[in-house]
Amino acid sequence: MIKKVAVLGAGAIGGITGALLYEKGVDVVLIHHNEEFVSIVREKGLHIDGLEQDRYIKVPVVKKPEDAGCKFDMVILAVKNTSNKGAVPSILPYLSEDGFILSVQNGIPEDELFTLAGKNKIVSGMTGWGANNTEPGHLTKTTGGIFEIGEYMGKPSKRVLEAAEILRYAFEVKVIPFMVVLKWYKLFVNASMSGMGAISGYLYGDTLADENATRLAIKIITEAYDVTRKADIPFPEKALAPFPAPDKLTARSEPVLKKTAAMLNAVLKDHHAIKSSVLQDLEKGKKTEIDYWNGYISAAGKKLGVETPVNDAITSMVKEIEAGTRKITPDNIKELCGKGLHTFPKEYYQGVMDEYKDVTQCIIWPQPSIGFMLSDTYSRPFFEPGSPKWDIPKPFVLKIAACGAYIMPSVNPNQPLTQALINQQVEKSIDIGACACHIHVRDDNGMHTLELSRFHEVIDNLRAKYGKENLLIDGCPEGGKDFLDTCGPLIEFKDDWETCPLTCAAVWLGNLLFIPSTSKATQGMGEIMESVGIKPEMVCHDLGDIDNARRWLIDTGIVKKPYYFRICMGEPGWGTVTNPRALMDTYRQACDRILEIDPDSKVMVSMSGRAGIWGVMLAAMYGPPIIGARVGMEDSIWMRPFDDEVIKDNPSVVAEIVKGLEFLGRRPATANEYREMLGLPKIYDKK
Repeated sequence: MIKKVAVLGAGAIGGITGALLYEKGVDVVLIHHNEEFVSIVREKGLHIDGLEQDRYIKVPVVKKPEDAGCKFDMVILAVKNTSNKGAVPSILPYLSEDGFILSVQNGIPEDELFTLAGKNKIVSGMTGWGANNTEPGHLTKTTGGIFEIGEYMGKPSKRVLEAAEILRYAFEVKVIPFMVVLKWYKLFVNASMSGMGAISGYLYGDTLADENATRLAIKIITEAYDVTRKADIPFPEKALAPFPAPDKLTARSEPVLKKTAAMLNAVLKDHHAIKSSVLQDLEKGKKTEIDYWNGYISAAGKKLGVETPVNDAITSMVKEIEAGTRKITPDNIKELCGKGLHTFPKEYYQGVMDEYKDVTQCIIWPQPSIGFMLSDTYSRPFFEPGSPKWDIPKPFVLKIAACGAYIMPSVNPNQPLTQALINQQVEKSIDIGACACHIHVRDDNGMHTLELSRFHEVIDNLRAKYGKENLLIDGCPEGGKDFLDTCGPLIEFKDDWETCPLTCAAVWLGNLLFIPSTSKATQGMGEIMESVGIKPEMVCHDLGDIDNARRWLIDTGIVKKPYYFRICMGEPGWGTVTNPRALMDTYRQACDRILEIDPDSKVMVSMSGRAGIWGVMLAAMYGPPIIGARVGMEDSIWMRPFDDEVIKDNPSVVAEIVKGLEFLGRRPATANEYREMLGLPKIYDKK
């Protein structure tokens, strides 16, 4: 139980906190090193005004901990972070057996405090209100707000709840799990507003009224957010009021900047009068806490390999002001702008690419001799026609995937590897009934490549022959040496591709092919696709992938309705099936999970593994939400599940499927019918 409380550091925040608690009956004493302050408060009381009623409170005050003559159950630490190394060791001998320190300091001092006192002695806190040290013994409360406290890394403990009850005698208090998250939230705002204020002399409101200062402030937040991402800070899925989700305070391109500035103004609408404590210290000729704000972001970025040029510059300027070699003036903002630090990319997708430039995306392709390791068991299909009339549309989308990235002639000697063969087979497949094509290209050795010139050989030829009205194109931006390299084709062909696969998992194909696609890489690619008008095709190899798509892409708002999935199941590592009933059940389970996410979702299936064209026919019989199939020599080497006949060429696959659709009373969809299913605008070429 907390009985005896000390406030170590009776500046603006500490002094008001201790005085108001004492006024409400808490047994509290202020500890402050300044002799003048101690004498004034003992004689007259602590003068408080501003948002508080103007009054004097005769709160007990001592100069040193030992002068109090007791031990404390809780010490509210309110000194400047720059004083931690002296202040914290001085109070430790005067903590009771279960006593602890509640830090309400700016920035993120916890790493240092843990070193000085031990993790078991530190509770994290934050103040949401502001105050100024008007003169010795006179403190002015400038803005309203609450205390937020909790364990730095963990759920609220008994001591946190007890501390909250003490503070509630005079303040509104919110108990927070994992204070590390809220600390970073506040650092976003403090580092941006206080950093800009320190070099310019601005109040928070002045910074928000200056366009270039606001731009630089948002750059500060964006750099800080990149550091938290690299550090895996566990931000919750839902925002913590009054803050929005942290990425909403960032901007990486001009189109986003205006919205972010409006959001920052909304968050700080009641805090325009705040003068940063860093600026106050500079005006008094004192050493600042910049190393715990912008300097902390810079140091963490350097440790994690994240560039933080604006925070670096702010930290450097503040230290020059401390040293007397630079003045506090808005001209400092002009200097930063002169270096181009206030600028943002013009295109949204460029900002997204910059955001995800360091995301790991590693794809390991098999050796040419490996090929598919698929099951060769089979059974014949069994089905009965249903009696009710079924609601199944006639159009069924056929997308030709001619070569893929990994099947080699050692597995199927008919595999088309040159751009000429790919072109030839795609054209014939379109003439037979395909309305869309999925493009991979190979190098001179027949291996997967992202070489743009090879893509152009295929895509430019197809566009010249079919235009846009009659052909929907997508490609496969996978297998680059890094994220930016992988994005190359996506950006190069952003005006040609209308859909694009987006893998939602780490994939094993048999025992050999491993494609780790991280959640961040998937999200980054999804953002880029949506930003350039390409519909993401969320590729799912099992039911877990569907949940990944929901968590990573749908719940985050990255992909837009109608949601478009491709289920690619039926191979070792992707849910092996050995009979048509198993494959149909796989389709059912996948479609059920997808429809639970949104009943208007659309699904494409892949002609995967042993099932061959039978899998496509089962999908055609399944009906909605399945709208079509990706077919061809990318996803299988077999025509049928019950023999070892390999696919001769892509047109023969499409021809057999078209016959099957005609038998079922269905037909191949047109490109515009496919677009309509996906909510994409129809295209009509000029005649």
